[in-house]
Amino acid sequence: MVPSARHPSPRRAHAPCVPPPEGRQSHDPRDHPRPRGALAPACIALPPSWKPRCCSTRSPLRGATVSAEPASSQTPPMPYCTVNRRTPGSGALYSPPPFFPAAPSLTMPSRTLRFSGCVLVPLLALVWACGGDNGSADSAATDSAGSDSRTSGQPGDPSHGSSPGSSAHADASAPPTASRAAPSRSADDPRPGTTDPAGATDVTDPTLPDSSASTRWTWAPQAWEDCEEGGRILEAGPDDYRDVLNTLEPGDTLRLRPGIYTRGLPLRRSGEPGACIVIESLDPEDRATFHGSNSFNSIAIHGASWIKVRRLIVDGRGQRGFGVASQGLTEMPTHHVVIEDIHIFNQHEAQSVVGISTKSPAWDWVIRGNRIENAGTGLYLGNSDGRQPFIRGIVEFNTVLDPLGYGMQIKHQIERPDIPGIPARADTHIRYNVFSKANRAASGGNARPNLLLGHFPVDGPGADDRYLVYGNLFHDNPVHHLIQAEGNLALFNNLFVNPRGNGVHIRPHNHLPRTVDVFHNTFVTSGRALRIAGGDPDHTQRASHNALFGNPPVDGPDTAGNITGAHDDATDALRNPHAAPGDGLDLRPRGDLLHTDEDSSTVPDILEAHFDFAGHPRQGTVAGAFAGPDVPLPWPLTREAPPVPASPTAP
Repeated sequence: MVPSARHPSPRRAHAPCVPPPEGRQSHDPRDHPRPRGALAPACIALPPSWKPRCCSTRSPLRGATVSAEPASSQTPPMPYCTVNRRTPGSGALYSPPPFFPAAPSLTMPSRTLRFSGCVLVPLLALVWACGGDNGSADSAATDSAGSDSRTSGQPGDPSHGSSPGSSAHADASAPPTASRAAPSRSADDPRPGTTDPAGATDVTDPTLPDSSASTRWTWAPQAWEDCEEGGRILEAGPDDYRDVLNTLEPGDTLRLRPGIYTRGLPLRRSGEPGACIVIESLDPEDRATFHGSNSFNSIAIHGASWIKVRRLIVDGRGQRGFGVASQGLTEMPTHHVVIEDIHIFNQHEAQSVVGISTKSPAWDWVIRGNRIENAGTGLYLGNSDGRQPFIRGIVEFNTVLDPLGYGMQIKHQIERPDIPGIPARADTHIRYNVFSKANRAASGGNARPNLLLGHFPVDGPGADDRYLVYGNLFHDNPVHHLIQAEGNLALFNNLFVNPRGNGVHIRPHNHLPRTVDVFHNTFVTSGRALRIAGGDPDHTQRASHNALFGNPPVDGPDTAGNITGAHDDATDALRNPHAAPGDGLDLRPRGDLLHTDEDSSTVPDILEAHFDFAGHPRQGTVAGAFAGPDVPLPWPLTREAPPVPASPTAP
């Protein structure tokens, strides 16, 4: 072990907001006195019902901003920060979602900045970011010992949903319930978007807003992730790292030297708010590699919270241990955990062997930028009995390739346990991932979808939770659907490509579909593209403004505003829909073929839904995942998820 000195600049407390001199309303931090040594806050006048929370100009995540929240709000925190600018003469780009309180607006000469729950003040270099806290402020869980052995609750449970079987063939003769069929185009059609004899395509669209004059929404880490100051920087290798693990304190960073680690990584020590424990490779180009075992999980979290584990390799070596797993069931809840940039492979001994798993109550987990190849199951979050819920998670920028079973499953929830700090109402975000089952998929009774989403508690805390699934590429599943889901969910801005089977099936599994919205997605499937069935009659299930090309394209109770066609019709409406990912796949529309006059008021007022797959503002007139043909692809459509942005930026 080679300990280093503590950081030379210990964390300093943020100064409280101090009113400006009497008679002035100043937004200049120099006009606000503060205690010596405190970081300069920026303050503005707020209504009495709002309590200000100042943000440090030093923080890379929070910037020089002021945020505010209602003093008695029960509203969940925003999952990330988004800034919308409105220039003179332009329409508003965003109105707050209905489940967030209205925020005060700060009007300036050239623009209005408005963000639900936050007021953003441009300072210095015009770096704007939200200062809200996303997550519980409760103290970390008490350190506790536990076994390294894998806990019960395997992903190979028999309740895997409908058999895929011959559903594509059985539905092929059924008439599509299409709102409008996609028109076919001939090679000599003179309209914009037509392919000319030389093969060139005119993709201009005068109805698309000028992207240079509009603000794209902005990705940023969770606010609570700004928690890496004030501790020690430690180094250790395969021979002594286990001794160091038990000495870690809040704020410490342990950097592991290159080498093979055969005794696993059991984590029992917790950080605290603002002072996470970080474990990472010393050299990102020559990473520490953990070998799998039949006796324990490679990275085992025993009730630890406020921790980050990143930039490691897990080689399962065909053993039965999981790659990453929380353990201990209800007695060892875990929260505020980041699992980032871990390469997991060779977890293929059986379908029940999982890349990343939670087997205890887990909330405010961020699973980001990982690569999981050839696992039995990619991610399995929750337990098969519905008693270890996964709540308010962020699953983003992950690549999950060729599992035997699920690419990812989030298990149903029977009831929310009574644990201090556990959220009572939350959204789980699944975004910018690639889930592909092009190879190795188990068939017959072991067939599984790329993604399965179970229901939330039927009543009580958690009953209004929701999945938000957007910006993903779901690719290929010859034995099942790309998604099967129930409960409350919104699917939008996704690409569904299945050259050998079905798309999305919303149906009862352990309970019923409840509030379901499927909108602004693009489907190209050889089987049925979308089916919604068996929903709770006291809730609404609807699909609108999708581009659906399948056999048949759609079957559901409320499917107005979609543009539909057979699988082969996609060639006329989309640029290159039948190419493989990485070999020219392009689902942007040709010309105006996906324009629709359908009323967009049925589209839910969800923050991210005001932008398309590429992050550009929507006008509500184009069906499918892209706002128009001129929108540039945000990343090449391959079997690789986009890289995690190096700083808050558009993806």
